[in-house]
Amino acid sequence: MRAQRILDIFKDVHSDPSLGKFAAWPVPPAVLRGFLEKLQRIHRSWRARFMIMRLDERRREELRLKCFAHACFSGRKRRWGFQRVWEGNYLSQQVCAAVDGKWNSECE
Repeated sequence: MRAQRILDIFKDVHSDPSLGKFAAWPVPPAVLRGFLEKLQRIHRSWRARFMIMRLDERRREELRLKCFAHACFSGRKRRWGFQRVWEGNYLSQQVCAAVDGKWNSECE
């Protein structure tokens, strides 16, 4: 009976804008508490993957790089740019090239 309730709750979750983030999970009996926690972990993982796959390829690559940067800079650097869109090679851009012309001349 409880399994059917879970199936009913998540029946159309893929078309829900929040992908089931706010779905009310049933209260399990004590013996199933660990199992329900695993189901919730599986749902969060599915939801995250589904959200990432909605992004275009450029945005997915940017997200991958930001995750890598978070692993490198989190707790070490205060503002490392995770809130903004990343442009790519900043040294090759005109604004940076004008400021740091020496760097570009050394690289040539």
